[in-house]
Amino acid sequence: MKTALLVVDLEGVAGVDQLDSLLAGAPGYPAACALLTAEVAAAARGFFSAGFDRVRVSDSHRSGSDGPNVVAALLPEGVELRYEADAFTDSLFDGVSAAACLGMHAAAGSRGFAAHTLTVHCAVEAGRRGLSEADLFLGLCAARKVPVAFVAGDDVLKAALRGRARTVVLKRSRSPSGAASVRPERARELLFQAAQRSPRPAPALPAGVWRVRFKSRWQAVAAERAGAVRVGERTIRLEGGSPRERYQHALRAVEASEAVLGQALRGAPGESDFREDAVAALLRPMPRERLGLRGTAARNPAKARRSGLARRALAAFLDLTLGPLESNRALRALTLHMLEAHAPRFFRAARAGAPLRAAVAALAYVPTAFPAGLDPDVGMARLDALYVRRERGLPAGRVNRAELARYVVWVGATYGPLPGWLLAELACAFGGKAPALRGTRPLRPSHRVEDLYWTTHLFLLETRYLRRPLAEGRLERETEELLLATPWVVEQGLVDLAAEVAFCLQVAGEASSAEHGAALALVVRSQGHGGAIVEPRKSEWTAEVSARQEAHCTAAGLLALAGVEG
Repeated sequence: MKTALLVVDLEGVAGVDQLDSLLAGAPGYPAACALLTAEVAAAARGFFSAGFDRVRVSDSHRSGSDGPNVVAALLPEGVELRYEADAFTDSLFDGVSAAACLGMHAAAGSRGFAAHTLTVHCAVEAGRRGLSEADLFLGLCAARKVPVAFVAGDDVLKAALRGRARTVVLKRSRSPSGAASVRPERARELLFQAAQRSPRPAPALPAGVWRVRFKSRWQAVAAERAGAVRVGERTIRLEGGSPRERYQHALRAVEASEAVLGQALRGAPGESDFREDAVAALLRPMPRERLGLRGTAARNPAKARRSGLARRALAAFLDLTLGPLESNRALRALTLHMLEAHAPRFFRAARAGAPLRAAVAALAYVPTAFPAGLDPDVGMARLDALYVRRERGLPAGRVNRAELARYVVWVGATYGPLPGWLLAELACAFGGKAPALRGTRPLRPSHRVEDLYWTTHLFLLETRYLRRPLAEGRLERETEELLLATPWVVEQGLVDLAAEVAFCLQVAGEASSAEHGAALALVVRSQGHGGAIVEPRKSEWTAEVSARQEAHCTAAGLLALAGVEG
């Protein structure tokens, strides 16, 4: 029997012009599946008209569901639908006389609608050429000596193929997030006609070095742990002689990071939070780096180095934390304690050693009692003071452990899980029990801002408040969560949170990412002429709360700006 192989995706289908339609659970997803199915049926009828007896369809789109996007019940007789873990698996080519693909999209890093390659977080390159999934499929066809009838998708894909295969353009990409399609009826006519044409020899894939570039550093590190050779902060080299071997190596490298990426997406497949994060992951820009210089990718300074913004922030911070208030004394000492290790060159150049010594000495006057009803901000300041003294090898003072334990429980019950958890974590240093919420994220489903602060404090705890590097393999999911959330944080104007995100991305090795640059840019825009970094005041803030927030925001911004200078 004469068999045609048809590999299908969803992004290049006519009428599917919005990203949300690509994901299961979205309002437009059922209509997108119907449009895809109609295109598959039209192409299949074209192959039958050309003398083929069977059409084997491989559904390659991963929508977040566990099944195919093509509706099998609506396909003509003689069409076999396959939904494999590897949509290009070698067995699909067995007994095939010709192949084609429809619904295809452009390569990762291009301006094409929903452009990506293999998954949302990497790009595959051969030499200086970015490879699309259509390129990979054509190369695998060439290796099996299977001719190709057509490739259907958008105009950006056609331009990238440069005549290497017959193309059917069904839409024009306006941006990575939108497109304008031909009428679906016209698209089906074009596919029916294309399937009847004589197939042509498939173009071979380029020779030379192949690489996979990842959007996040931890993804390349995960691939390296799985046996890949890393040649840059975010780049690995693909091994293997044949196209099939290199393709399989790329799949293994991608698979090494997919589980963690899936955990970083909020909600479950089909839910709106999941779809929002999946779209954010797709639209994340690909950072640039110089290969062969592992660990030396240029940082995004957001002009901080040139303008001395960190020095102005330091001066403003020292002014804002003058005086005997417990919160000021603790914040002053803790911030300078962090700054000393996080940005040692800046710390030395700014001569911050003397202010740090004086701030630590002043902690001796911070009380160590935790009576019932104590304001949680004051309680946190007292624990911060004890923590800094302990970390610097000084006597922390006598702490009533039973009183502290009762206080921590009271704060958690009265003010919520975030302050209760953080107080419990710090109390552990003084003999307290491990917090009941350790390892949990109870606020993640419902309180995004509070959960992101929870996440940034995981970085602080893991690095002993920026005093030691973040170990490889640690907080990878949390790093991705911060990267995905950054556009939202910036859009909401959450300056204090953006500053914390920025210094967390610095310790995670993501200082060259666009997200770090965007968070830092918000900090820079929020710095006043006097150097203080201010978040817009909320109506419920009292003057005391507003002053405390300005000091904290300036402290976080100082750490973020100084972290750029090192």
